[in-house]
Amino acid sequence: MSIYNDNNYKINSVYTSNYLINKHKKQLSLSLVLSVFAGHVCAAPEFQDVTQAAGISHVMTETLDSYTGGGAAWVDIDNDGYDDLFVPNAEKGKAGWLYHNNQQGGFVEIAAAAGLEDIDSSGMGVAIGDFDGDGYDDIFIAHGSNYLQAPFLGAERNTLYKNNGDNTFTDVTVAANLYNELANSMVASFGDIDADGDLDLYVGNYLPQGNMTSSVTANDRCTENHFYLNNGDGTFSEMGNQLGIDNAGCTLGTIMTDYDQDGDLDIYVTNDFTNPPEVVAGAFFFDFPDTFYRNDGVNEQGVPVFTADIVSNLKDTGNGMGITVGDYDNDGDFDYYTASFTRGESVYSVLNQSQQSVSGFTMFADKTTEAGLVVANNVEIAWGVSFFDADNDGFVDLYKANGCINGGCQALDFSENQFGGIFAAQEQPNHLFLNNRNGTFNDVAEQAGVRGGVPAEDTLLVCPWNAQPDVSFPCFDQSRSVIMSDYDNDGDVDLFVLNGTSTSRLYRNDTINGDNPPAAQQLSLRLKGTNGNHRAIGARVRVHSGAGINALTQLREVSSGSGHGSTSSFTL
Repeated sequence: MSIYNDNNYKINSVYTSNYLINKHKKQLSLSLVLSVFAGHVCAAPEFQDVTQAAGISHVMTETLDSYTGGGAAWVDIDNDGYDDLFVPNAEKGKAGWLYHNNQQGGFVEIAAAAGLEDIDSSGMGVAIGDFDGDGYDDIFIAHGSNYLQAPFLGAERNTLYKNNGDNTFTDVTVAANLYNELANSMVASFGDIDADGDLDLYVGNYLPQGNMTSSVTANDRCTENHFYLNNGDGTFSEMGNQLGIDNAGCTLGTIMTDYDQDGDLDIYVTNDFTNPPEVVAGAFFFDFPDTFYRNDGVNEQGVPVFTADIVSNLKDTGNGMGITVGDYDNDGDFDYYTASFTRGESVYSVLNQSQQSVSGFTMFADKTTEAGLVVANNVEIAWGVSFFDADNDGFVDLYKANGCINGGCQALDFSENQFGGIFAAQEQPNHLFLNNRNGTFNDVAEQAGVRGGVPAEDTLLVCPWNAQPDVSFPCFDQSRSVIMSDYDNDGDVDLFVLNGTSTSRLYRNDTINGDNPPAAQQLSLRLKGTNGNHRAIGARVRVHSGAGINALTQLREVSSGSGHGSTSSFTL
């Protein structure tokens, strides 16, 4: 097996413990966590719900998160090699959660001691990144307006927490010049856009005013997104409008990713309320479709230059939620799955397969149906999504977190320009689409133990936001986000699912254990930058293994802020 960097330069044999990658003249040292790969055939993935046993007790309350969803993040706050779990508070006046990994398969909640209670705002999306280059991961929280709690005060200030290196955090929002961010922010992403060695920040915003339970009309407008260029001195400068990337759609998904593989990070934005061709004529929508902003490098003044990629044949989702990136067909380029609504035969969640570049623009093809990612005869609202290798066979699989709005699926009658319609109790099972290694997927969520459903302890609960108060029905798991990490460092990837009406779930991957020896073990890489970007966010790694019919090339990218307002582990 060999590992290659962005320029396809051979680094070294897999059996060497350290490597150097030169990316934009920045050296990244790679430390191998696990270096055994014995084949391409693995047992089917097996997961166990270990939420209670691991000490996880997160329950979302009746807030805006119940509608548009909240985020979560895996973050190694103390650099001990074990990922910790952070979930922002969903309700103003209540604390967030920081679960510190005890390195024995469990967690201890330390948010109050760490200074991360953040009770003054309602947390939504989370992005992780070392913004000041001190070697410790910092936390950015996008705060959406909490329309369900009177008085409705409108947008709330986002928060940037500096990691002090001693398991405590300090609010540095004002000092970092982020205090003017008073939009109804939903999601955010970190990445080094100008390749100067420090992390910049993109923030996706939503509707600026009003109660989310009321009608949304064509007179409403979404708030422009913001881009903060890192000045390298602990402060940021907002440049979204100047750079032409402010995108005034109702953004629910962002990711910084090198989609054209030219060595710099581009920005992908997915928006709610755009205009897919299948909707009823006359319905209201905002004219800001899902967009790739192609990074064309910096000008003579060192300022980034972007081009809105409008010729890539990227299929718009109509109501874009989460985004995930992965090379699902192992052909050497990145593909993108975007979550959205599925209504009857109208499928808006989209798998965009990257194809040959034309005139400098990467082209995409919609492979959703061909790949078997359409769930027939079902109404679904998908939020968090993530490509990851569930069974360690070298091909990324896809997890999709579903959940109804307000605890029930609606008629979604857009022809009347409203969210309205009758809320119905409907189970929203999550999906684990296993990669068949031939361009198609098969849903194995139930067999793998990660389908979700009605938790036994919650079966008698009545959803507090039931639109039919005289009708009682059980609260199904209504998922919002999913994040991935091998939190127990046993060689397979585990997942945390944030739910909207019941306890969130920690699923431990038991595909590799003593009773189920693997045919292949995963190669895990932790990248360490020698500059301020110490997690090497934005780096791409290719791994080549095998020969002949067993030859395999895998492509991975380190990212912060993807899925639906969430950040998975930085370990590849």
